[in-house]
Amino acid sequence: MITMKYIRHASLALTISLLASSLATAGISAALPFANLLKSTQKVGVVTIEGLMTKSGKTVEELQTFFKNQSIKAIVLKINSGGGAPGTAQAIYHVIHELKKTYPKPVVAWVENMAASGAYYAACSADVIIASPSAIVGSIGVIGQVWQLKNIFKRFDIEQEIITSGDYKAFGSPLNAITDEQKAMYQDVCNSTYQRFISDVQQSRPKLAERSVEEWANGRIFDADRGIKLGLVDLLGSQITVEQAIKDLTQDIRDITFAYPSPTPFFMSHLDKQKLMFSTMVDSMWDRLEQKIEHSGNLRIKLIG
Repeated sequence: MITMKYIRHASLALTISLLASSLATAGISAALPFANLLKSTQKVGVVTIEGLMTKSGKTVEELQTFFKNQSIKAIVLKINSGGGAPGTAQAIYHVIHELKKTYPKPVVAWVENMAASGAYYAACSADVIIASPSAIVGSIGVIGQVWQLKNIFKRFDIEQEIITSGDYKAFGSPLNAITDEQKAMYQDVCNSTYQRFISDVQQSRPKLAERSVEEWANGRIFDADRGIKLGLVDLLGSQITVEQAIKDLTQDIRDITFAYPSPTPFFMSHLDKQKLMFSTMVDSMWDRLEQKIEHSGNLRIKLIG
């Protein structure tokens, strides 16, 4: 006996199937994320860290995909960034270390132009750091900024009254002067973050531990040529150097093909919302149909053809 519940589910499945078929016909399925991993010739995954680092989610997702995929033998971190939020840099750094424990794979950081501050922090998770001779590395340190606009507002006779539950709650307001206590608090936060930065870099770069921290961790930037002498960089070179380093680390790769995460089309990124919309539409249709059946007591289906 075919029940209304069965018909409802069958209709929903058919609707979603037709949606998927339409997307495939339109060529959208070819751009699914990581679709190129299906090709057996791709062996080295490339994860790009570029621009201001404020979110780790996309990078972490790509790292997890490449680490878990057995056909990927190594991973390249392609970095071109001046850094960003320390939390983002720490997240990427620690995620790579944790993934390497579960899925042991060599990681090579490739710096063509810049890996400074938080970007260098992330690079330190790699087994080898390779940079072009004129690339910028370093800037190891922490900076905190608070804008002060009170003089501008005072000029236009604008005042603000702030009521807080503690002496530190209004810290960061551009309309209030920073007190000595607030400044000391912020300095402590910066110092603590700085010490974690130094500690992680030293653990990953033993050669740096032999040198005075003031020599490489005072916020200075270095070209890679100087960086290799300090221990910030392992090798100078290009993509060819990166390929050779991977071969040396894996020992079972002869010809390297790089795998890049495919960009997610806008529509596909919202596919779950589309599926929910179709599901809601089908449910609503069947709810109305069931109400009519209950009201009339029978169901008549007319076949045309």
